[in-house]
Amino acid sequence: MIVEHRFAHIPQDARRGRAWVTSHTPLANIRLAPDATVPLGAFHRHHHLGEAVLVAYEAPAQITERTEILVATQALDHVVLRTYSRGAARIAVGDQVGECAPGDIIVFTLARPVRIEAQAATGIDLVLPRRTLTDREDGIPNAHGQILVAARHPLIRLVSDHLRNVAACLASSPAVDAVDLMPPTLALCRMLLTATVEPGDHTQPDATGIAIRRFIEANFATVDVPMLASHFGMSRASLYRAFGGESSIAAFIRERKLAAAMRRLHTAELGRRPMVARLAHECGFGSDRVFSRAFHRRFGLWPAEVPSIRDEALPLAPDTAPMAWLRDL
Repeated sequence: MIVEHRFAHIPQDARRGRAWVTSHTPLANIRLAPDATVPLGAFHRHHHLGEAVLVAYEAPAQITERTEILVATQALDHVVLRTYSRGAARIAVGDQVGECAPGDIIVFTLARPVRIEAQAATGIDLVLPRRTLTDREDGIPNAHGQILVAARHPLIRLVSDHLRNVAACLASSPAVDAVDLMPPTLALCRMLLTATVEPGDHTQPDATGIAIRRFIEANFATVDVPMLASHFGMSRASLYRAFGGESSIAAFIRERKLAAAMRRLHTAELGRRPMVARLAHECGFGSDRVFSRAFHRRFGLWPAEVPSIRDEALPLAPDTAPMAWLRDL
């Protein structure tokens, strides 16, 4: 399956710029860099590869930002591998900033905020569910925002070239079956991240640790440590060891509660936003005061300040086919 957007039929620069911004799926807030115009040859083309989505593009200078609100409301757990054949970019994760040159590979996850300031560029994005790249429940350690420099490892150059060649095959050879390209591509990406991503301090959870996380996801509003210990027939000490520590369980439960509250607020229809006290109760907080403070610490906004995607002042592109593909991967 392919979805492609081109802009050569729009002669006016301003209209072409607006069309470029609104044609993207709402994965990130996109705006053109100051004084940038969308070239007539600009395009972005999405290929569904079965287990991944590959995006090829020729883009103007632009700023792409995936915010805390988008992360919380979309709840996507995907890894992006991005490489440019032309143009450079600066990627910012928190207070850490890195520079990416053509041939390098940027690795980031849709589960955390990121900001990328790119020059006019030609590039490839490969978007995959995290589970396809690693057997770890906590993902690839330290991968978010990491830049794999082509000059440092031949495997980085190999994968960068491979992604560009896959895109070229898909664009020019109707006989190529996109699904057949996925197994070698996935194998190369897994090899790349295993060989080049900096090791972290995490330990790999066993099957029980994974089951604990899934149980919390399904029961976030009511779950607590005694419930977990009873459900899994474990002592507290064994439970903490299986999960990765007492503080990790508490942080994971709180994160799930706050993310659910953010989704409720961000998707509420005008005039039908939930009352803070009721939302706090439904998301498992003891009081609206405790909830509001925790929410503000996590997102930098009070619950009443969260914009709604249905607000006329914040028009977003519809959930187009590529966005639906990502949700179904």
